[in-house]
Amino acid sequence: MVAAKMEKSPADLLASPGVSSLLKSFKLKTKQQELLIRVTILGLIYVLAFITRLFSVLRYESMIHEFDPYFNYRVTQYLTQKGFYEFWNWFDSESWYPLGRIIGGTLYPGLMVTAAFIFWTLRFIGFAVHIREVCVLLAPFFASNTTLVAYFFGKLLWDSGAGLVAAAFIAICPGYISRSVAGSYDNEGVAIFALLLTFYLFVKAVNTGSLAWALASAFGYFYMVSAWGGYVFIINLIPLYVMVLLITGRYSMRLYVAYNSMYVLGMLLAMQIRFVGFQHVQSGEHMAAMGVFFLLQVFYFLDWVKYLLNDPKKFHTFLKVTVTSAVGLGAIALGVGTASGYISPWTGRFYSLLDPTYAKDHIPIIASVSEHQPTAWSSFMFDYHILLILFPAGLYFCFKRLSDATIFIAMYGLTSMYFAGVMVRLILVATPAVCLISAIAVSATIKSLTQLVRAKSKFVSVVSGKGATSAKASSKGSVDQSPPFQRDGAIALLLGFFYLLSRYAIHCTWVTSEAYSSPSIVLAARGAHGNRVIFDDYREAYFWLRQNTPPEAKVMSWWDYGYQITAMGNRTVIVDNNTWNNTHIATVGRAMSSYEDEAYEIIRSLDVDYVLVVFGGVTGYSSDDINKFLWMVRIGGGVFPVIKEPDYLVNGEYRIDKGAAPKMLNCLMYKLSYYRFGELTTEYGKPPGYDRARGVEIGNKDIKLEHLEEAFTTSNWIVRIYKVKPPNNRRSTKTLVAAPSEPSNTTQNPSCRRPCPNLSPPQAQLQAAALRRDPPRRVQHLRQRRQDQHHRQDRPLLARLGFFVVAIDIGLRNLDLLLSLENRIKYTVFEVLSSDEPRLGEEEVGLGELGLSSSISPISARRRGNRDGFVQPNNMWSRYLSSGPKSEFLRTPECRMSGRRKRVQMFLIHLVFFVFLTRKIIKGEKQKSMMFKLCIDLTDCNVADKKAVWIVLTNHHIK
Repeated sequence: MVAAKMEKSPADLLASPGVSSLLKSFKLKTKQQELLIRVTILGLIYVLAFITRLFSVLRYESMIHEFDPYFNYRVTQYLTQKGFYEFWNWFDSESWYPLGRIIGGTLYPGLMVTAAFIFWTLRFIGFAVHIREVCVLLAPFFASNTTLVAYFFGKLLWDSGAGLVAAAFIAICPGYISRSVAGSYDNEGVAIFALLLTFYLFVKAVNTGSLAWALASAFGYFYMVSAWGGYVFIINLIPLYVMVLLITGRYSMRLYVAYNSMYVLGMLLAMQIRFVGFQHVQSGEHMAAMGVFFLLQVFYFLDWVKYLLNDPKKFHTFLKVTVTSAVGLGAIALGVGTASGYISPWTGRFYSLLDPTYAKDHIPIIASVSEHQPTAWSSFMFDYHILLILFPAGLYFCFKRLSDATIFIAMYGLTSMYFAGVMVRLILVATPAVCLISAIAVSATIKSLTQLVRAKSKFVSVVSGKGATSAKASSKGSVDQSPPFQRDGAIALLLGFFYLLSRYAIHCTWVTSEAYSSPSIVLAARGAHGNRVIFDDYREAYFWLRQNTPPEAKVMSWWDYGYQITAMGNRTVIVDNNTWNNTHIATVGRAMSSYEDEAYEIIRSLDVDYVLVVFGGVTGYSSDDINKFLWMVRIGGGVFPVIKEPDYLVNGEYRIDKGAAPKMLNCLMYKLSYYRFGELTTEYGKPPGYDRARGVEIGNKDIKLEHLEEAFTTSNWIVRIYKVKPPNNRRSTKTLVAAPSEPSNTTQNPSCRRPCPNLSPPQAQLQAAALRRDPPRRVQHLRQRRQDQHHRQDRPLLARLGFFVVAIDIGLRNLDLLLSLENRIKYTVFEVLSSDEPRLGEEEVGLGELGLSSSISPISARRRGNRDGFVQPNNMWSRYLSSGPKSEFLRTPECRMSGRRKRVQMFLIHLVFFVFLTRKIIKGEKQKSMMFKLCIDLTDCNVADKKAVWIVLTNHHIK
């Protein structure tokens, strides 16, 4: 018996009552099975979205890509090392020399704070990770989170099937992958997640009328504001959506609660971001949201009045009066705010979205960025593939089943596609809408086709019927034969549909691997035998800068490479990718487009030690500075009229060969790029000096540099670094002429640099005068070193003094203005210190040098006039100095101060006079005395100067 029991098969054991009842208890219901399948698919999509963005890490290494991410990485490092408050108040002196940059008030901190929070969390748990790894993998992590938001958004718009398809689309769509691959540590990496989350939460609040969802959408909007400047799209799209709902008669309390809660709380939270500040109530780009907010209050008030008034005629009369009054008051408020300057006008980038030609005509620095160019149709096909066909079909289904949610997604899709056509960068913003709307089309189509496939055919029942059939019944049977053909057609359509979707997946994988997973800092190409060739010249050049240049060295390059030089080379740059000062960038553009002698003067005025250029003539790299050169000319010509683009063209054609324009062949950029290139053979069968990027032989092969010398060229000639030579102390070419009354037997040597004993007294006097006027080279060198030493010692102190004097006036009233003026005043003092010795009264530092007028060149402090093309500064201060007893006082012997320190002291005194004249905040005699004492203590004048300044101050300046 025991042996018989042991010989039972597994099937018998499973068929036993106990085991079968246990298995039945674990059996899932239909809804539970569907939920399990959805969760499993969503988990696979989540993992797919992460791993498909790791091609660059597997192929190269863990590194930061592009240009802007290097600044973000550098700032995140500072945040994790120094803490939040040090980061929030960080003044970066290594960028925009000598202006500097206030980091905390000039960036969106959401990306850096998010990465630092994840880093600190991992460290707290016990994972010893480097901050670079967190930065590299942050964008793929948030892309995976975006798939979850896309699923819930698609489910809200249509059904769970649409949500799954939307999540799958956005996980692999190249339009999103281009900004979310591993190493793309930029604001868009987290901003698209925040944008889609804000939209989902707001639509959820509109559908439910829940205050909790509305407040959640406000916090999502706050995170979006902290992460990216593209939040302006949200704050304009949502009011436009609310306006459409009001026009179409879809006003409800749900809409009122959702928008008011989101707008008020979101605005208050957004004001906590220093870079945004009060723009929500002072910027023209945000006025639409405010206008719709007040319009909703009018709607609510009218709805309440309509409830109270039973007479329709009275309500219509009241409605006309209320609407007319509201529109009139709104127009008056907008006009007064704009006229008074309280409401700022739209920015150039906002105008360029509405008018694609605006940036090219008015702001060339915006048009020079490749991301700001209009989008070609090939780019849409490259990034969207089959979604371009599914998008219109999805719009059809949205309009077929209109609701508050489908109206929103249709508006989102249409507006974002328009902006994507204007600017190629905004394909990223349109991608979530395209994926959601296409997912609706796929879900609705597959659902209809599967219903046809599952439908039972009536043809079977007709054929299997018994007995004879009449003609009528026969004809009816022939009609019933149509469902089988519909079923076959539905199966064929489903198979074709899945084939197209599989091709979409293959295309997305290929684009991700080949196009969007190559870091721009490491270039790759295919060799003659098909092998991959790596050009690591950028990092080679930056490593050389870090190891072989002094820590205080200043590097001038085009603004594209500023962030990388600062982050990887650890050197101070003149301009970088934060293009906030068009004049400073135009100055660099002017230096690059000028002759070497003229460029050298500009370079010296900027205190530049090294010049870096990117050149692709050897490797065929087309994104080099020669191909960007015309944008340097255009940007420089926008500030300095002396630069004219036709001077660098031949019959409107940009050429670098023998037929190029003479100014093109001799400008600094051409010389630095093609120096020693005429001796190099780059391709078999081509002459020396053949440019592979342009496909021509260069026109000037005999290039000689006078003021710069080659310091380093990378192995593939992609990056070239030149050192600026110190200024030469040239001898005077004047010759000494002997007195005619003296005998001629005494030889004169005009180049003699020391007194000769055989010279007559008149000749000795002439030579002594010549020596005083033109001292020997050794004496000149010593004097120059002594002046430079005093110059370096005085700079920090005098810069702080100048800043402190202005702080007396505006510090307590406007902290933001004070901080913005700090760098400009420091730069003004640097310019005063570095310029030549002037005669007092002829080259006073004026209002323009304070940086109060954006049209004034930073170099205009040198007051060279128009002979070098510098813009003349504002002469208001010059007229003030040259009128009345003030000019007499400034020319008195007591006020004739020699040396750079005295000149800056006079500059500070003039600055205080300017404060008194313009602000008139010093009223009492005691306050006058305290202010004067503070001014004199700062400038360290002698007693005579104090007395003279006091007389002028009391008699002519303070009334």
